Amino acid sequence: MTRSARLSVLADSVWLLAVLAGGAAMPFSIGFYRYAPSLTSVPVFAAGICVGYYYRHQSKRAIRVGTRAGIIGGILSLWEYAAAFELLTSEIGSSQSVVTTAMEIVPPLLVLLIAVGAATLQGFLGTLVGVRTVRKRPSAEST
Repeated sequence: MTRSARLSVLADSVWLLAVLAGGAAMPFSIGFYRYAPSLTSVPVFAAGICVGYYYRHQSKRAIRVGTRAGIIGGILSLWEYAAAFELLTSEIGSSQSVVTTAMEIVPPLLVLLIAVGAATLQGFLGTLVGVRTVRKRPSAEST
């Protein structure tokens, strides 16, 4: 893949809307995290619904934007699990064996991957709901 082809993929309108939708969901996720930590993925799901509704006639593009918005919204998990990463950075330079260090590092990383995966799934499912939400216009015969 040439450099111009890679740049065109990155500059695709799919990424722009995904970053906007995922970024717009982040402040709401922070609010949910503060008051109801179990509901932090609800704003990502809502962003997926909005993206799906916006692209309701282009379902493939909607799914691409929704999953990428979920990934962007899932980046907030880094902030939510900051305490675990603080422990990671303190353990990396210690004089422990490699196996012990790996056993301490792998679980927080797996939790982070699961959290980002869950946010991606929420964005995807929200997009599917948004795509299925199509207004039916009244026919001219019924009016």
